[in-house]
Amino acid sequence: MSIEENSNEGKFSRSLNPMSSSDGVVAAGMLSGVKAAAITAIPTAGISYYLHKTSAFFRKSTSVSSRTALLVMPPLFVFALRSELEIISLKRKEARAIMFENSATDSEKNKKTHNPEAATPERVQELTDEYLQNFGSPARIKPQMQVYHHFSNIIAGHPFKILGLVTVPTVAYIGFNQATNQHKDALKLSQKIMHTRVYGQFGTLLLLGVFMSWKISHDTYGDFISVEDAEWELSESAKQGRRFKEKIEREWVKKNVKENAIKQRLKMEAEERVRKEKRDAMQVALKSREEAASATVTATAPK
Repeated sequence: MSIEENSNEGKFSRSLNPMSSSDGVVAAGMLSGVKAAAITAIPTAGISYYLHKTSAFFRKSTSVSSRTALLVMPPLFVFALRSELEIISLKRKEARAIMFENSATDSEKNKKTHNPEAATPERVQELTDEYLQNFGSPARIKPQMQVYHHFSNIIAGHPFKILGLVTVPTVAYIGFNQATNQHKDALKLSQKIMHTRVYGQFGTLLLLGVFMSWKISHDTYGDFISVEDAEWELSESAKQGRRFKEKIEREWVKKNVKENAIKQRLKMEAEERVRKEKRDAMQVALKSREEAASATVTATAPK
């Protein structure tokens, strides 16, 4: 959830639109990652260029694709790592501010936690429908959160981080197997590196498909959330909804007053134009009659 400063209450409150702060956090994380990747790319490119010019073993052991990978992968890895760490840091700061603000609300939420009536199936279904209506996104509300629920939320929330944690040891194992397998002694080092890269890419893409499918599933059906957390978020949403509605009503009144004033002014201008056109038409008609009368008098006058 995002954080905005409430001038009336003098403290932080949850924003009605969670994406507003999320977009800012992601943008800050991406910017930090780009800076780190640029800093990493400079020595990486320098070292690769130096080895390419001075080391015959390096040129013999690597191909064009592997040299390109050596240039691209370190900055890409640093970008992903730095962006993720920056986003986590900003989100933790945001969470600490929210926890500080809602310390009084937490005590009420803890009371609801020990309320056995809050976990009935009817109550869970009611909260699920209310959550979808208020936030526009589904949620799988559970009376009791288990370990696998938290694990599923972590995978859906950080698919690329989990992908990195899984693929790095996987690719390392593939490389170790290529280097130590006795049946592959006849292969050159460049061929072993190529096999490691191909198998590693296949495994990475396969795991990426699994984790992204997991994330799509959570986006479609919602994250797992406990009953007390759902009640707390809905109560905060109701407060913000009332404030937002009051703000919209005030803006609507101001807008209507302004629009009515503009419409009244345009109406008066239109009426004035109509009156002016009528006066002009009457003057033209009067002038025409005068000219016709003058012409008649001239025609009938004795010569």
